[in-house]
Amino acid sequence: MKIRYFSRKLGMVTVLLCILSTGCKRDLLEQSTEIITEEILFADSTLTVNFLNDLYAQTGQDVVVSRGQQGASINSFYGNDWANLDCLTSNSISYWNDPQSGWMTGSRTAASTPWTNYYGEFYRRIRMANLFVINVERTPISAALKTRLIAEARYLKAFMYFALVRVHGGIMLMTDTPMLIDDVVVYERDSYKDCIDYILRELEEAMVNLPRQSQQLSADYGRATVEACQALRARILITIASPLYNGNSIATSPEHRALLSYTENYDATLWQNAADACLSLINGGQFALVEDNRTRPGHGFWAQFIKGRRNSELIIPYMRPNSTEVESNQFPPSKGGGQPKNTPSENLVRAFGMRNGLPITDPNSGYDAQNPFENRDPRFYYSVIYNGARIFQSGFGTNLQVVNSYFDRVTGSPTRDGMQTYVTRSGYFNRKMANDSTGTSVTVERSLPVIRYAEILLGYAEALNELDRVEEAVTYVNRIRRRAGIAEGSNGRFGIPVGVSKSALRTIIQNEYRVEFFSEGHWYYDTRRWRTAEITEDEPVQGMRVVREANGSYSYETVNVILSNFLPAMYFAPIPQTEINKSATLIQNPGW
Repeated sequence: MKIRYFSRKLGMVTVLLCILSTGCKRDLLEQSTEIITEEILFADSTLTVNFLNDLYAQTGQDVVVSRGQQGASINSFYGNDWANLDCLTSNSISYWNDPQSGWMTGSRTAASTPWTNYYGEFYRRIRMANLFVINVERTPISAALKTRLIAEARYLKAFMYFALVRVHGGIMLMTDTPMLIDDVVVYERDSYKDCIDYILRELEEAMVNLPRQSQQLSADYGRATVEACQALRARILITIASPLYNGNSIATSPEHRALLSYTENYDATLWQNAADACLSLINGGQFALVEDNRTRPGHGFWAQFIKGRRNSELIIPYMRPNSTEVESNQFPPSKGGGQPKNTPSENLVRAFGMRNGLPITDPNSGYDAQNPFENRDPRFYYSVIYNGARIFQSGFGTNLQVVNSYFDRVTGSPTRDGMQTYVTRSGYFNRKMANDSTGTSVTVERSLPVIRYAEILLGYAEALNELDRVEEAVTYVNRIRRRAGIAEGSNGRFGIPVGVSKSALRTIIQNEYRVEFFSEGHWYYDTRRWRTAEITEDEPVQGMRVVREANGSYSYETVNVILSNFLPAMYFAPIPQTEINKSATLIQNPGW
C-alpha cells in the first residue's frame, strides 16, 4: 500500500461537525442540527457514540427502497434519484427516467454518473472513522467500550472502502491519521489487490474485539459483530474469485489491470478461500433460513422481511424505524401507494421459474404464455404485484383485493394502476419486503437485509461449483429452493436435473441470485463480477402491457421501456471528473 495523505471536505484538525444523534439506538438515523467542535464532541460520551452511529447510516445504501429519501440517503448527482439500486439494472424500472435511463443507455460521462456524489460521501465517512479511532481515547467511557467501538469503526471503514472498490476498482487508500490542513496531498490510486488486502486485514483485526451476535445486548443489535465481519469478508472473497477480478479483466493496459483486477491469471485458490469463508459461517451454527412451507409455499421467504427486526437469517441488518416506507414507496396507487419508486421489469419476471423448479423456457415446465402468472416460483408472488394479484386495501379488512393493472380496450385507457407514466412504467409493482396484508397506514417493525444467511449458502454453492464439486453445490442450492417453496419433485432435486453440468449449474446459481435477492442491491454487482453484464444489461429493459379485451379475456404485450446500451467501460464507474481534474497522476478507468 502506498503511503499518502488524503482528505475530503473535513480538512482541518478542528472541524465543525453536524452530528447525527439518536433518541433510539436501534435506528441510528434521527438527525440533529447541533454544530459542535471536535474538542467538545469527544469530551462527551453520548456525542462520541452518536458520531459513530452516523457511520452506520450509509451501510444500507444498496438495500433501501428509495435511495434519495430514506435515512441512508446520499443525494445523487440527480436530485430525483428516488429509486433503489436495482433501478440501475435490468431488474427494475424507476419512477423517474433518470438516472436509470442515462446510465443504462451509456450516455453518461465521468462528470455525470449516478455514483458521483457517493464517491465523496464514502470518503468523508472513512475519514470520520479515522477521526473516531484517534480521538475516542479521550472520551469518558470505559476501556472495554472504547475497545469495542474502535473495532466497530474499523469494520465500518472497511465497509465503506469496499463500497467504493466494488464500484470503481482500486481507489486511493487514506492513511489512518487524518491530514492537517497544510499537509501535502498526493492523488494516486492503489491497486485493486492492495485495496482488497487492506480491507480484509481491517476486518480480521476488527473482529478480535467485537462480540458475537448471540452475545450482543439487545440494545446493540444492528451494530458490528464477529459474524458481520465474517459475512462481509465472505462476500469480498466471492467477489475477487469471480471472473472480472480473477484472470478475466476488461483492462488491456498493465496500469489498468492493476487497478481493476485481483490477479492477472486465473487462480482457483481464490474460490477455495471463498468456500472456506462461507463454510466457517455455516458451521458456526448461529444462522438458519427462515423457513415455513406449511402456512403456504415459501411463506418463510416473505415472513423474514416483515416479522420484526430480528430473525435467524439476518447477519448484517440495516435498522429502520417503525414505518410503512416500503409499502408506501412500492404499492399501487389504488392500494395506498404514493409514487411507486421502483417497479419490476419483465426481464426480472421472466427469470422466475415455475413451482416445479424449471425455467419458463423449458418445454416441460408447464408455463402458459396465455396465463403467465400461474404456478410460478412462490418467490414471484412475494416479489411482484401483477395484474390479478391480491393485496390489502383499506376498508376491506383482511380480505385482500385484486389489483387491476391493465389497459381497457373498451374505454381506450389504462386503469388507475395500469401501465402509464408516474404509475408503473413496467406494468408491475414491487412487493418485495412489503407487508401486503396491512396496507400503508399501519407501521411495520423491520430491518433491511444488508447480508443474510441465504447469501452465504448460495455463495458456498457457487464456490463449490467453480471447484468442480458440482453435486455438493446442488445440495446447498436446494436448501434455498426448498425454503422458497419450490416443489421437491419425485427425485428430490427441486427441478435441478440429475447429472447437471458445472456450466448448467452455474447458470442456475446465477439465476437464483437474481430472484432470491431481487431489490436487495445484488444484481448490479453480480452481473459485473460474473462479466455477464454485457449480455443481461445490454438487452432492452421491458415491461408487460396487459390488455383487457371487450370479451373479458386478457392479452399480453411485451414493451421496450429502456433501450439499453451496455458499454465495456460500465463494468466500473469512473472516478468523478472533479477528482481527475485535481491531479495528472490520478488514473481514470478505461473508456471514461
